[in-house]
Amino acid sequence: NSRTWLEITKRVNNKRRKDNKAQAGFLDTITIPSINKTYRITIDSKGMLKPKEIKKENADLILKVTGKSKIKSGKIQVNTMNGFNLLLSEADAKKYKIGDTIIADFSGKINAHLPLEKGAHALIITGKHASKYGEIISATGGIIKIKTNEETFETNKNYALIINKDRKAE
Repeated sequence: NSRTWLEITKRVNNKRRKDNKAQAGFLDTITIPSINKTYRITIDSKGMLKPKEIKKENADLILKVTGKSKIKSGKIQVNTMNGFNLLLSEADAKKYKIGDTIIADFSGKINAHLPLEKGAHALIITGKHASKYGEIISATGGIIKIKTNEETFETNKNYALIINKDRKAE
């Protein structure tokens, strides 16, 4: 048998993947139970995807809200950048705005809400400032101003992923 142990045992976003060609994208988690390691796909300083080892307890889904729509049942479907959708009551869905980040477990239970607002910490995920991390010092219209340790710059708010200050991109 030419299959390796990695092909048989890996999990992407807590779903077992047997196919060696199963894809993992930005912010997906890859768990390899046989060696007890968990990784998150992040971006490096050149904007390229790379795996970063994380603690298993930090392997929640990081979901950037990209849209909301009302469905027939009267619930609100919250759409995210990763392709995950959350079904919420209208009252619960009002808490989340486009651009906010939701931290959820693999069952869809929401553990944290990180709003896109002044004082929030953001990782720039695309554009010429991709992979830079800093604090939002102003947010007006579609533009945010970010202060990093090295510089201050403006960028499109759609380029920002709000992340937990302590965990950064974990």
